[in-house]
Amino acid sequence: MQKTKIRILHLRSSPFLGSPEKIILEQLKHLPGYCEYHVGVFDEQIGGSNDFITALRKHCRVYPLRDGLANFPPAVLEINRILRDSQIDVICSHDYKSNVASFIATWRQPVPRVAVFHGRTSTTRRMRLYERLDDTILTRFDAIVAVSQSQRQRLISLGITPERIHVIPNAVDVQAYLPSKQANPHSSLCLPATSRVVVYSGRLSREKGVYTLLEAARRVLAAIPDARFLLLGRGPEENGIRRQIAAAGLTDKIILPGYVSDVYSVYRSMDVFVLPSIREGMPLALLEALASKKPVIATNVGGVPEILTHDATGILIEPGKADCLAHAILDLLSNPAKAERLAAAGFHRVRSEFGVDDHVRLYVQLFSSLASCSSREENNAGRDLDNMGKAQAHSRVVPRS
Repeated sequence: MQKTKIRILHLRSSPFLGSPEKIILEQLKHLPGYCEYHVGVFDEQIGGSNDFITALRKHCRVYPLRDGLANFPPAVLEINRILRDSQIDVICSHDYKSNVASFIATWRQPVPRVAVFHGRTSTTRRMRLYERLDDTILTRFDAIVAVSQSQRQRLISLGITPERIHVIPNAVDVQAYLPSKQANPHSSLCLPATSRVVVYSGRLSREKGVYTLLEAARRVLAAIPDARFLLLGRGPEENGIRRQIAAAGLTDKIILPGYVSDVYSVYRSMDVFVLPSIREGMPLALLEALASKKPVIATNVGGVPEILTHDATGILIEPGKADCLAHAILDLLSNPAKAERLAAAGFHRVRSEFGVDDHVRLYVQLFSSLASCSSREENNAGRDLDNMGKAQAHSRVVPRS
């Protein structure tokens, strides 16, 4: 009997609820009825329950996978069992660990492999070694999704044939960011009611340019003492950032609230959003800020210029330039007409070009195409075996001369 659903198994190593996790969750809300997601999660979150696994359980079948080198072989065996028992049509992995697990688990199973290339952090020597291994493995995948044109070019430089690369930009559900009521995070975060708020949201790590942001914030606060900076998120540099803020005597003005579940209200009430990254793929936080109708400042790296046009839909600056970042923030805080113009144009860009409906449609088309090809190959193999059996039977009844 023919299957009525296309079943996709996603694999993700998840230390927190970041951009790839949000993308999968958003896709789940907009899938057509004939497409079904299953998600395996390598639980890297330290302490307590995993936020991604908790959120997934509201929408789909989720398989927690134990993290660590010793647990990797059992995890691969579990993935192999899921592929078989749940009749998975396509497996889609989202990071180097998941790519390796996907590659091994499908070694003897005819399940098409897709990898989503979100970008690279390369923060440690060990991680760079893993990423070099991943570069080799990716050449064996059936399809790779690049989240931006810049990432597509990087994949081609790794030796991946262009025909197997599919550019599907990240996306947001714009409706979720439109103000339904007046948001006021000032009270919950103990900010003065008159504060002008500058927000960064993302991983607290060096490749995100957080130390450049701290230096820029110091210069802005010298000119506008009632401004406040919110750095949303967690990461390996969190303790170092806190020490630097304390050393500058700015703990009441540069605030690290950690992971904020109601990021919508923070975005709606901020004055400026900044993304000072050194490297980027297609930053979801930038799309979220634009969907909130707020002016944005970001560095001219990765897929960022595919979202922003300088002085039209946002402000583009070069990475590592604290003076330029400070000047851009001061300019928008002191020029509300310019800020409003950029915010309106940025909102129009994200609504027309980075909506979630087109994003999901492209993913489903890719999965359906791969599942269809796999089915045809299985059917052809079955017919070949059937024909071989008939030929052998015929040879047994033909009398010898």
